[in-house]
Amino acid sequence: MNIIPGGSFAGITAAEAFTMARAILPELAIALLFIYIAKWKIFRRAGFAGWKCLIPFYGGYLTYKIGWRGKYYWYSVAMTVLMLANHVMINPKGSLYLTVLQAVIDFVTIALNIGIYPMLAVRFDYKLFFMIGSLLFTEAFLLFIAWGKHAYSGNPEEGIAPEPGYCAPAEPSGRRRLEDDDDDDFYDDDDGGHGGIWPWN
Repeated sequence: MNIIPGGSFAGITAAEAFTMARAILPELAIALLFIYIAKWKIFRRAGFAGWKCLIPFYGGYLTYKIGWRGKYYWYSVAMTVLMLANHVMINPKGSLYLTVLQAVIDFVTIALNIGIYPMLAVRFDYKLFFMIGSLLFTEAFLLFIAWGKHAYSGNPEEGIAPEPGYCAPAEPSGRRRLEDDDDDDFYDDDDGGHGGIWPWN
């Protein structure tokens, strides 16, 4: 019996699907355990009760609110439902338009669902290495972020204050701020050359 009429999983029987699910279930459970342990700590550092990360949907919404934008979580939920419905109910049958549409929906859904992890790294002032690592090794890097030495920088767009003791990163070395009569912000290099305008507002 085929359980999916179209898409890349067409032809898989119910027994094969059950066997696949049983094989990956322990690994999935361990991964989720580490993710929720890290989220519990991150929630507390952001000023929320840790147990709120366990509440379905609301915990996801707060995660996005802490690291990105709360509304993006609902976008990700809607796009996930649309992606699943698209793969289960629609068979492109060689249609280029529908194939491209599926690809776009898949890309946007994946971007919204995994984009939160590098954004959490950014909120703790971690750089590119941690952003990439949070995508490739989510569980390990979330634990590093949760118990790391970097304080939570807050999310002003969502009205979340920084963690007590947070200190903003220092301005780039080798440049010093000059104030002129027009209150424009300029930075000069150590050698006296003009450094141009730097938007550190």
